[in-house]
Amino acid sequence: MKQTLFFCLILFQAVCIFANDQQMATHDLDYLLKTAALNADKIRYKYEDYNLAKKYSDIARATLYPRLSSYLEYSRFWKESLDQPKWVGGWGLTLSQSMTLNGKELIYYRISQQNEKYTYYELWRRTETYLFEVAHAYYSVLKSQKTIEITDANVRRLNKHQQAVADRLSVNEVAKTALFRAKAELSDAHTENKRASNANRIARASLARMVCIPNTFEIKEPEEKNFKKRSLETWIKQGLDNRAELKSINIQDQMATDQIDVAMGDYWPSLSIEGNYYDSEDNKPYDPDYNISGAVKLNYSFYDGGMRKAEVSKARIEKKRMQYLIQDITRDVSLEIETAFLELNTEISMLQALQDQLTYSQENYTAVTNQFNYGLANSVDVMDANTLLLTSEQQLAEAQYDIQMAQIKMDYVSGVFLKDLVERTQLRVEDLSK
Repeated sequence: MKQTLFFCLILFQAVCIFANDQQMATHDLDYLLKTAALNADKIRYKYEDYNLAKKYSDIARATLYPRLSSYLEYSRFWKESLDQPKWVGGWGLTLSQSMTLNGKELIYYRISQQNEKYTYYELWRRTETYLFEVAHAYYSVLKSQKTIEITDANVRRLNKHQQAVADRLSVNEVAKTALFRAKAELSDAHTENKRASNANRIARASLARMVCIPNTFEIKEPEEKNFKKRSLETWIKQGLDNRAELKSINIQDQMATDQIDVAMGDYWPSLSIEGNYYDSEDNKPYDPDYNISGAVKLNYSFYDGGMRKAEVSKARIEKKRMQYLIQDITRDVSLEIETAFLELNTEISMLQALQDQLTYSQENYTAVTNQFNYGLANSVDVMDANTLLLTSEQQLAEAQYDIQMAQIKMDYVSGVFLKDLVERTQLRVEDLSK
């Protein structure tokens, strides 16, 4: 009975594992990036800032149209006289418009439209930065998976070596300390393998959190892409033409210029035009009363305690600040691109050396293992050769992924990372509202 129950339990667990495997989806980097763009709260929060800027533009546009208002009144008098009717009712319509003669209201509307574009580029850069972090998390998962494969192979090698040491110990060809050393190295390899598995779980959970999907997926290895070789000057020019923060700061600079015109508008008089229609009735129907009136007002402030002068000076200082900020950001972008360019070239130059080092380590490990089997090398030699092989495998795997990440970083710092993703996945800003 117990054996039957145990068998059913094992079968049930196997079915559950199989079902989970069947439900495990496999995603590539583009899918993860697009999903993150649509689901991440940090991006959707920034998108609401963009919606808010559009509403501010609508408010500014509304001030350009005349205002039409109406009113209705009724008065009841308790003491009636010949000149005072018992009740009076009236209603009217008012059409009014007020404008500054230098068109300050139009400038405000233009600033609101520029602010809408500024917020759009801020959304673009926030999205691009977040998706670059997602790409970094994606490669962290790939690295941790590769580390598991490498540590698994290391465990198998050390298991095989431990068995070889035990066989030679049985015929008294090695000292017992060699077996202790082999067991210690194997135990350390198991620890490293467990650490790699935990790191992989953490990396996967972090990626799932950033993409806002359940942690029940597998990821595809990235496809090999032909990376275009360009000069540093070409990369810098592309970055200065495409970086969203440079576009947004240039818009801020134009807004600062328009803000000077707004401040200067206080030196201009304001013109108000108003038209009224009024109709009244009372308990004396033989005396109806209605009227139509119009008014034109020109208002100018001759003295304001220096407020206008201070506002103009403030606007000009803001304009000057923008010029310094543009120069500073331009230098930062150029330095960031140059740094990423040199890092990529460094990674590429190291790749061939690491590949040669791995080939040497593999051949060295095979040779030392054969020497140990024939008594020409000791256990310490095998451990050293294995450590060298393990290090070479890890360094090469990390370098290969670092090169791919460095290529993505070049696209990111030159401002085309999100642009290329949009072209590949047909991602639209409007999709963020869903």
